[in-house]
Amino acid sequence: MNVLFDANVLISYLLISEKEGTIVTVVEAGFKNKYQLHLPQEVIKEVQEKITKKEYLAQRISQSAVEKFVEALCAIAIIPSNINDQIPEIGRDFKDDYLLAYGIVGECDYLVTGDDDLLVLKQVENLGIVTPSEFLEIIKEK
Repeated sequence: MNVLFDANVLISYLLISEKEGTIVTVVEAGFKNKYQLHLPQEVIKEVQEKITKKEYLAQRISQSAVEKFVEALCAIAIIPSNINDQIPEIGRDFKDDYLLAYGIVGECDYLVTGDDDLLVLKQVENLGIVTPSEFLEIIKEK
């Protein structure tokens, strides 16, 4: 099973201090080989930029925690080549269309996100768009 996470899920993982719950479980399932993570450079960049630029996040997540997390993810993930072609506008928020493109090109089964602009789509081609809670149920069924 091939999976792509939106940056908001990865940032949420870093914000959780007790390291338990749905988001922790679904992210850490990747380290246990429950799925194959696809991690485009754009997602890594978005995580790093949001944490650096948003004061709320910068105060709660250290740069070293971000670096260690990204390094650990990169060790288990497929890092696809950058998509340089024009990305079609599909969703309500066109800034998110790159995620759909990587999911489709990478033949991912799921895009896991908390973004309502993506979740409203439910599916694009063979890419299911699910919440972390929905993905946890999928993992449990496999």
